[in-house]
Amino acid sequence: MNVLLRMIFAVYGLLGLALSVVVLLEVTGMYALLQLVTDGGMPQEVFWTIVGLTAFVGIVSLILFLTSFRKGESSKDTLEVPTSNGYIAIKKDAFESALGRFLAGRDGIRMTESKVNMHSKKNMVDIDVHYAPVSGRGIQQTGTELQEEIKSYLENWFEVTVRRVRIFVEDPAKSKSKKRVV
Repeated sequence: MNVLLRMIFAVYGLLGLALSVVVLLEVTGMYALLQLVTDGGMPQEVFWTIVGLTAFVGIVSLILFLTSFRKGESSKDTLEVPTSNGYIAIKKDAFESALGRFLAGRDGIRMTESKVNMHSKKNMVDIDVHYAPVSGRGIQQTGTELQEEIKSYLENWFEVTVRRVRIFVEDPAKSKSKKRVV
């Protein structure tokens, strides 16, 4: 969320919250700025309708006001690694490309999909790899080796922490229709 949008949310939230509080206090009779339209008061249905709508607007305004101060990640497609001179931004595509090149050279597997989840606040990445075995090697042994090799390769190459590597084994017959990443 950019700064201008945050400021708009903050102003709207603050004004909406203040207006909601004033209307609720007026309607409940605790704050008498305005006279009721009639001396007999307002009907019960109108009273609860106004209270409900005002409470709803107040809650939405409070949520917008509070979220305007929440600092989100700058981009989900970029991992920003701080250095003494600023930061180095590593694109998600770079991770996926390197992972694809690494897996393309592996014998006995047919990669069908890989996904990289980046956590800028912690300077960590999570890797998900879906593959179909094409050799007679043990699936658990291949998966464990693959996890360790992927983690080591990416940590050495990008110098960031790979928090988790998850391997998903798929049916080789179903993966033939998908393109192999080379």
